[in-house]
Amino acid sequence: MKKFTFFIGYLCKIIILISLAATVQAADELYDKNRAENILDIYAKVESLKISWHGYTLGGKLNHSQKEIAQKNPLPSTVSSTYKFKDKELNIVADSKTDRVLIVFEIIENGSQQKVRDMLGSLVIVFNDPTLSAHDKIVYWAYGENGKYSPTQFEEAKENLKNKQDTLPIIATVKLQSEVPIMEKGQDKASGRAYYIISSERLLKNRIS
Repeated sequence: MKKFTFFIGYLCKIIILISLAATVQAADELYDKNRAENILDIYAKVESLKISWHGYTLGGKLNHSQKEIAQKNPLPSTVSSTYKFKDKELNIVADSKTDRVLIVFEIIENGSQQKVRDMLGSLVIVFNDPTLSAHDKIVYWAYGENGKYSPTQFEEAKENLKNKQDTLPIIATVKLQSEVPIMEKGQDKASGRAYYIISSERLLKNRIS
């Protein structure tokens, strides 16, 4: 009788453990589902901003020809679940599961001041006036929920923050950074590294968290 009672008790413990494991698994599956839906929502929000550069839209899916370019011109990727490739001068990082664009960037080594100005001019033609600039070496286009912030909108939005320690809701940015001063006179013979990068910190953070 004691052996039978011990067996029943042992069996109950096994059943409880199995139930707990199933509950944990179900919770994990629900978390993964909710997280995946959240990431898709962010992709949709970023894509809706229509931040497009040379046919690549941030948050948008690669088309057939772009996938072919990716297969023919791969680059090493240091981030898991992503792949990186070259399209002429452009570098593109895409999500391996969805083929959606995560980052677009270009780097110029030993670029002249005029080369950097030309790069800035091309960006302005596509993205219009930048949101802000700093030190004559950094230029930003910042995007919120309703599109790109103009300089005035950016300053007003910062002023309207109830808590001054809060950060302004920025979904995506286009950033140009140069070692060479962009507008300073007397720098026409200078050269240095310059790059621009189109990305969404919100998307990247949620994707890899």
